[in-house]
Amino acid sequence: MSSELKVDTISEKTSAAGVTVDGVLIKDGLVDGKDVSTLGGVGILQAQSFGPIGGSGNQLERTAASYADVPNHTIAITPQVATSKIFVIMSVHTWGTDCSGSLKIVENSSGSYATVHETKMISGSDKGGMQHSLQGLIDHDTTSAFTIKLQGYSNADNSSNRFRITWYDATSTGHAFEIGGI
Repeated sequence: MSSELKVDTISEKTSAAGVTVDGVLIKDGLVDGKDVSTLGGVGILQAQSFGPIGGSGNQLERTAASYADVPNHTIAITPQVATSKIFVIMSVHTWGTDCSGSLKIVENSSGSYATVHETKMISGSDKGGMQHSLQGLIDHDTTSAFTIKLQGYSNADNSSNRFRITWYDATSTGHAFEIGGI
């Protein structure tokens, strides 16, 4: 036997006591004492990406031992919920023509750029082209737009030691997912 109750409003029997449904207390806009209106979304709230991209306008040849932005390897995102997290993953092709190099993902949700993930000493001159995966989780605490980008670095600091990113016919991709409720 099954029963069904259809009503528009459930009111408290005892003033200020709330209503208990299956062991869960609903009282004064709270569920078991928690304000559920501030939890935001749960799951993937949005996705932003670049790529697949390749070709001359999307390449970086680095000969200096300092980081530089890789052209167009950038994701702009505006979080919907300040307490969500951003999971970022990039698949990047490199070519260590004369030396190895390094890659890092950076983000500026706090106003200045911070490293999300860095990988060093990749694609030496004896390796040729290689595909790399970088990923990280960003705890941003904002609903303002911010930028996630890829940077490259040559591990040898002179003009004849080249480390190349998204070179020849290679392509790279990047994805950022806003995840709520974690």
